[in-house]
Amino acid sequence: MFVAESREGIPLSPLLEKITMVVLVDLILEAIDSQIQKELEKRIENRFYQVFEQSQKSRTDFLGFGQYFRHQIPYPELKDWREVYYPKLIVDFQVNANIE
Repeated sequence: MFVAESREGIPLSPLLEKITMVVLVDLILEAIDSQIQKELEKRIENRFYQVFEQSQKSRTDFLGFGQYFRHQIPYPELKDWREVYYPKLIVDFQVNANIE
């Protein structure tokens, strides 16, 4: 059984003992949430890369990157976006997950 004590070694009241336990449990849960959050971010990021690679292989610009580059690539070359430029496109996905 956990008995909360003050710095001087005096046992705390049952209410303070419960508060101390709640705080300890909250700290443990925060650490677990942090681990879950990092793992979730890593898995989602990996999945984005997998889906993006598949879309490059199938020449399907479903995220619309071509819309961004259409102002930077001359029109005669833009018609080759899916065949020439899109398969060579390098992206950096950064996922930030929040657990509430």
